[in-house]
Amino acid sequence: MSTRAVIQLKKTSNRKIEDQVDVLPNGMEYGYALGEWCEEGWEAFDEITEPLGLHSLESFLYEPDAADAADILGTVMKDAPPQIKPLVRARYKQAQRRQTPWHKPEDALPTLQALMNYYRLQEEEDFENIEMDLSMYYSLLTWSAQLGDQFRIRLKYE
Repeated sequence: MSTRAVIQLKKTSNRKIEDQVDVLPNGMEYGYALGEWCEEGWEAFDEITEPLGLHSLESFLYEPDAADAADILGTVMKDAPPQIKPLVRARYKQAQRRQTPWHKPEDALPTLQALMNYYRLQEEEDFENIEMDLSMYYSLLTWSAQLGDQFRIRLKYE
């Protein structure tokens, strides 16, 4: 199983995102290099962005646990007896509030630019793949900013 770290937009469909995404020069889809790094931890990115006073890349990551809890409670609420629906509804709203918020693309662009600049100077092949993923993120977020959309980074397990 592999992990992809992909951009998810709030208003724009995944289909429209796919239309914007090119296959990377190495023939792979974007997000795999960052997905692998995410499994090991993105602290290495923080070492680059924190001294510059930039947002950490991880701060834009979607937290699926809270979303899963909201989804489960939403399903339970449909089948719940009328007397406990108010309690389930209250728990559902709490779970929804704990979800990772959506972000403005403009907030992430300086972080991505700094990381791309750093990894562009590195000579290891793994770093070249990371730089390509970051470049694709940058292109997608520049496009989504023009649309006035918001985003988050979501992990996909394939």
